[in-house]
Amino acid sequence: MHRPQRPTTGRHGRISTLLSCCVLASTAAASNWDQTLPSPGTAAAQIVDVAAVPGARWLLLQRGDATVLQREAGGQLTVATTTAASSRLVAMPDGGVLLAEADAARLRRIDSQGLPVWQRDAAALLVLPDATGGSWVETLDDFQRLAADGSLRVRLSRNAFPVLARTVADEPAPLRYQRPQRAVDVASGDLFVAGRSSTTAGQGRAQLARFDRQGRQRWTWTDAGTQSGLEFSAVAVAGDRSCAAAREPGGSSVVRFCLDGNGQQRWSATQQLGPNSATAVIALGADGSLYALDTVNRSNAQLVRLGNDGRELWTQPLPAGIGDACDAPGTGCSLQVAVNGDATVLTSVPSGAAQRLRLVGFSANGSPRYDRELPVSAVSSLVRESNGHLLLVGTRQAGARRLVEIDAQGNILAEDGERQTPLQPRARAVAGNAQGDSFVISAADNAASYRARRVAADGSVAWDVEIPGTFDLAQATASNDRVCISEVQAVQGEPNNRVRCLAAADGSTLWARPIEEPLNFRSRTPLPASAFRLREDNALVLSYLYHGVQLYGATGTSQRYYPTTERTPLGDFNNRGDAIVVERPASEPSSSDQGQLILRSNTSRVVYTLDLTTLGIQPQQLRLDDADNAIIVGKTTQSSSTMYVWIVDRDGNVRWRRQLEDITGTTPFLYLTADSVVVERRYSRSQGGARVAVEVLRREGGNRRWRKTFAADQIDVDEAGQRVVVFGAGEGRWTVRSLTLDNGDEVATIGVACAADDCSLGGAVAREGIARLAGADRAAARGYLDDTAIRVDQIGIAGAWGSHYGEGEGLVMDWLPQARLIFMPWFTYSRDGGNDTSQLRWYMAQAANVPSGARSAEIDIYSVTNGAFDSAEPRITTRVGRGTLRFSDCANGSFDYAFDPIYNSGAAGTITLSRLSPATQPCQLADGSVQPAAGAHAPSKGFDARQSGSWYEPATGGQGMQLTVQPDGVFFAAWFAYDVAGAANDGGKQHWFTLQGNLAQAVNGKADLVIVQTLGGAFDSRATRNRYVAGQATLQMHGCDRATLTYAFADDERVGAFAGRRGELEMIKEGGCSP
Repeated sequence: MHRPQRPTTGRHGRISTLLSCCVLASTAAASNWDQTLPSPGTAAAQIVDVAAVPGARWLLLQRGDATVLQREAGGQLTVATTTAASSRLVAMPDGGVLLAEADAARLRRIDSQGLPVWQRDAAALLVLPDATGGSWVETLDDFQRLAADGSLRVRLSRNAFPVLARTVADEPAPLRYQRPQRAVDVASGDLFVAGRSSTTAGQGRAQLARFDRQGRQRWTWTDAGTQSGLEFSAVAVAGDRSCAAAREPGGSSVVRFCLDGNGQQRWSATQQLGPNSATAVIALGADGSLYALDTVNRSNAQLVRLGNDGRELWTQPLPAGIGDACDAPGTGCSLQVAVNGDATVLTSVPSGAAQRLRLVGFSANGSPRYDRELPVSAVSSLVRESNGHLLLVGTRQAGARRLVEIDAQGNILAEDGERQTPLQPRARAVAGNAQGDSFVISAADNAASYRARRVAADGSVAWDVEIPGTFDLAQATASNDRVCISEVQAVQGEPNNRVRCLAAADGSTLWARPIEEPLNFRSRTPLPASAFRLREDNALVLSYLYHGVQLYGATGTSQRYYPTTERTPLGDFNNRGDAIVVERPASEPSSSDQGQLILRSNTSRVVYTLDLTTLGIQPQQLRLDDADNAIIVGKTTQSSSTMYVWIVDRDGNVRWRRQLEDITGTTPFLYLTADSVVVERRYSRSQGGARVAVEVLRREGGNRRWRKTFAADQIDVDEAGQRVVVFGAGEGRWTVRSLTLDNGDEVATIGVACAADDCSLGGAVAREGIARLAGADRAAARGYLDDTAIRVDQIGIAGAWGSHYGEGEGLVMDWLPQARLIFMPWFTYSRDGGNDTSQLRWYMAQAANVPSGARSAEIDIYSVTNGAFDSAEPRITTRVGRGTLRFSDCANGSFDYAFDPIYNSGAAGTITLSRLSPATQPCQLADGSVQPAAGAHAPSKGFDARQSGSWYEPATGGQGMQLTVQPDGVFFAAWFAYDVAGAANDGGKQHWFTLQGNLAQAVNGKADLVIVQTLGGAFDSRATRNRYVAGQATLQMHGCDRATLTYAFADDERVGAFAGRRGELEMIKEGGCSP
């Protein structure tokens, strides 16, 4: 989201600091923007699964290594997400789907708009959803009841309930008996299962059991016969009717019967079918009748319909055996019964080594409707749409999958194996210039072209061009005149490198050329140019693997070329055209110290040649300044682990050498400013994740200015802004950290929501006070120079605050002037988070005795635990950490926090704060001016902005609410509470809700509110959309400092122990009526 900032420091070049201050201020003030990169086109993808929901269908499509979830409705196509290749679809009642990812052992819930709601780890064998959106999930270990919010409500083990163990093998092939042994009542969420009373093979008796959605066993039915061979093969359930089919000992008779709501038998019917016979699947009709699909003597089949009293209504022989090879985690596909009683059966006829599938339809009275041979030899999924059409995904004998649509008369309406799906762009490189322009290079995997776009400082797209060609890796460098792109592609193990320069004005190609073929080099890993930058005159310095060091003029003509035998050439050209190059003998191994450092003038004259062994320098990075000083980062020998920085003057003398911090296994990068040498060393990710070490030395003398290590991916140095900028990528966000070049003081830390499954950086650069970041299909820019803080001791900071990348958590601040106290409860989650209320956490953060005019506040963080909801049960208060709060303006701030090592896993970081609720009080800016509150409204209908703040009930202290009141506008409150007594699900017994309402509907100080539960986040890392209404509340104000809240929680399994709970809170406002 755009958040303007006001920079105060310099511009690149030789312009005075005073002038550059003004230029940078105007540039960076408009520099904050976020963009989603456009798709470069479409590509065909094979359909692998389908799910039908009212008014839409969901398709799972395979395109190369990517699996794409796509929603189709009314001719409109929406790409929801990418997923694991082994995923399958389960339709959900809200029109969304559940993605069951087998390889990832994960469930992911997608809503009807294609937005992710929740995910949780589960290796699902079977998923049975109900009308509430909850599901019973069978795993190898147990049955789990997941509520609609993904929270785990029940876990049933086979040790406690042996009936849950699967008992029937998948015989005869291709029958799938396992799914018909479990069913769910869609209305109530009850689970109905068939099995045995013992998990020991050959022991126990056949048993049925029904469980409610709280996991309580409603009843069991156990076979009372004298023989133990009764074997259940199928179950079905609807309302209070639970039906089952079994095979009697010897396998010649089948038994079908239905039980009532108490587990008592309604009726039973036995039929002789002959040896090797069984009922494979049963289904209940809307009128209570029972459909039974039988195999007879293994090779034949029949469909039987029994009335709701067990009497046979009709029997129809089938032309072939039963076909059910559906491998989705839902119910099988061999029998489908429509609401009107029509039935559809999938049959299979062997045909040589393959089989022929037929779809046979019957009306409710048993008369045949159609018998259609299918254009596939195997079916992996079969679903019914709301219009009565059937959709099936199957394969031909050759293996290609097809989506087939069949109408209610059995006619094939469509047969399609592919869909065009949008290609997913991926940012590959980013560059910026002094004018504030950003250049983003993106390409989709395996696309025949890529895109380059110029984004102006205000976020508008100046141009976006498509460029033919592909690459595996790209780099970009820009000036005010142009952007140049390095394209590296590994073809048959041999890099093909190209360079293209585009005009900054309109994106037209200024010049493009391939780079000379490398020497005999083989690698399937594309590697970047070791040097790729534009000089001030728009000449391009570049160095590819085995290519040596090259200088191309502004028109693309080769001006200098110094070939080397180095695999990774080291060299540089300065603005005068002089060059520094490292040469090593071709006969020496890469570990050899032999070699030369050669300085050449702009006429190619050798100025000096220095022996590297004698010099005691083994360069790894180097630059040449305009005075012909070579700045080198490297080691004294190839085998050494200690790194140094040298400056060698134009006469070949070492002016100084400085040892760097002793760190092994890092890759150095070198940056120069007029008075500093900056060395970045990136750790290998195998050394504990992304980390960079930064050391800043003085150009004159080499004395160290400062050094620090960061959990981050890379840095850049902004000479104009006099900043070192550290870039990091984490879950759901990118981080921009700005430090002063002179002393390393941290000026600002900015979080940027990347809103992608993969937030790794495709590129990041800092220029003229603007950070540009790109990754996945997103690009963003943020200004980072503004270090002028406003005072924190003012009511203007009050309200709800949070980060855009951490949607679903935040802080609600209050300023209590009499106590000079900042009080800010913090609603968040555990470190790992998840979709269970046991992961809810809240802290009390406060700063006492805040000095007048303070620009920051030192915060103490407390954990308040062991209470009970709406109760005076004693609590435990513990200081668990500290922090620092500051604001850059009235709508943006930051909160640096650091927990003690034993609390919250010692978490430390920075939250970039933005207002979540309108400001209701004026705010004083850094220059002393007062900014009116954007959300200020006059008192109305019994509500006053002065009622915003901290409220609690004296009788049940230790819990309470933070209210944000905008008369005739929004109402928001964070409710900090505890678990219900006796139903705690975490060690601290904490719980929190939010309350929301519209005060335009208030009457005489009374407002109706909704209680909202939010789950699925993780502490300062993962955003969540998993929220729902947990109940209703009414707030009655009795003035500016007293109120009554009446609450009523919904009778909803998602609410857990709060379900159905009602009560009142008589609250008072901390600090009384004054703002």
